[in-house]
Amino acid sequence: MISRPRLVAAAEAALVEESALLGAKWRAATGFHFSGGTLRAVGLGRRRGRLVLHSADAESLERPFASGDLVDDEYRGELVGAVRRLLERNGRRAPRPVVAVDPQAALVKGRPLLIGGPANRRGRQANLDHLRWEMSQLLGDHGALHATDCVLLPEAGFLVAVRRQAVELHRQLLAQAGAPGAQVDVEPFALCNAAEALGILEGTDTEWIIHRGPACLQAMVLRAGQLAMVRRISADTVRSLDLAQLADGCLLRLERECGGEALHRVWVTGEDVEALCQLLAGRLGVPCAPFDPFAGMDLAGRGDELSDTLADGPAYAVAVGLACGRMLS
Repeated sequence: MISRPRLVAAAEAALVEESALLGAKWRAATGFHFSGGTLRAVGLGRRRGRLVLHSADAESLERPFASGDLVDDEYRGELVGAVRRLLERNGRRAPRPVVAVDPQAALVKGRPLLIGGPANRRGRQANLDHLRWEMSQLLGDHGALHATDCVLLPEAGFLVAVRRQAVELHRQLLAQAGAPGAQVDVEPFALCNAAEALGILEGTDTEWIIHRGPACLQAMVLRAGQLAMVRRISADTVRSLDLAQLADGCLLRLERECGGEALHRVWVTGEDVEALCQLLAGRLGVPCAPFDPFAGMDLAGRGDELSDTLADGPAYAVAVGLACGRMLS
C-alpha cells in the first residue's frame, strides 16, 4: 500500500511513514467519499486472500459537497443526515471509517529523492529528513495550521498537507452521523491503493490513473507499479469545465513533465469515464480503460442486489481505495 491515512493526527507534529507494512493483518474498513452531489461509501473485508465487498451504497446530497462550507452548522447538518441515511440502509455499521478530503483543500506534492535508487537505512532517513525540511519551507509560518504527512516511495517523495480545521471537521461530520474514529486520506493515494490491492497494475511499465472529479482532473503517474507523480488540472487552470479542454490541459502538462517516456496504459476513474476514455485513447494512441474497483472482488453473494452499484464501479474507486488503505493501517 502507498500510504496509511495519517492526517488524522491534526493535533500532532508531521508524521512520516514508509509504504508497506509487510505481514500486517487486514481488518474490515469503510471508505467515505464526498464528490459533487453524491456521497459514496464502501465497506470491505478480506477472506482467503480476496477482498470481500461488505457494502457499497450512495446517497444524494442536497447541495454539492464543499469542504469550505463545513464550518456552517446548517450545511454540516445536511451532510450528517446524508451519512445517517446511508448507514441506516446498511445496518448502521461502518467499521474503521476513513474519509477523503476535498482535493481543493489538500496539497499533494511530489518531490525528487535526495538519494535515488535502492537506499540503505541511512539513505532513507536522509530522504525523509529532506522531505521534512521541504515541507517546512513550503508551509513557512503557516505550518502549525496544517496536518502534514511525508511519504517516501521508491520513485519519489510526497508532501501532503491539509488544514487542521478541515481534518477535524471531516472527522466530526462522520462522528456526529454515527461513524466515530474516522481517519482522513487524500484521493490520489486512495486510487493507487485500490489499483495495488486489486492487482491491475502491470508493475513493469509506465501507467497513468486519471480521475475525473466534479471540477478537476487528477492524474497519477506510476512507474513499475510505484507512484511517481501527482498532478491536478482544475477548471480554474483551463478556465472551463469542458471535458475535452480539461483533458487537453492534463495531457499537455503530463507530456511536458514526463519527458516523452513510453506510456503503456491509462486507467480512468470517477465521472464521465467512457467519454474520457475515448478522448484519451484518441489523443494518446494507447489502451485506455475504466478502472472497475469491484472486478475480482468476492461479492459475498450480493451481485444481483448490488447490480446498479457495480455498474457504476469507476465512481466508487476512491471509496474502495480509502477502505483498502485503512484496512492495513
